[in-house]
Amino acid sequence: MHETITITLAKRPFKVSALDIETLSRIFDIASDASDTHPVARNARIVAAALRQDHPGESLDATVRPTLPELGAAASAILRLSGLVPAEGAAPGEALAPSTGA
Repeated sequence: MHETITITLAKRPFKVSALDIETLSRIFDIASDASDTHPVARNARIVAAALRQDHPGESLDATVRPTLPELGAAASAILRLSGLVPAEGAAPGEALAPSTGA
């Protein structure tokens, strides 16, 4: 099952599907870059990487201008989707069981 999330940027919804290997690798590099200490810049790079995968015609600089809270929430959601940050409610080192819809 491929998870899809929806992030909101500039009051517009954007679907982000399960991350492909290239995007996941890019996000891992961004998240682990110790020289990139400014959280806004890091969040923008994470969101831009995910946005490029499913919305190649959109750009944080040119077409999408999110608020800082939107940028932070989107980056957090993308990091959870990537598995680099545990899902809410999961114990460290454990993933949440998939929902059965029941």
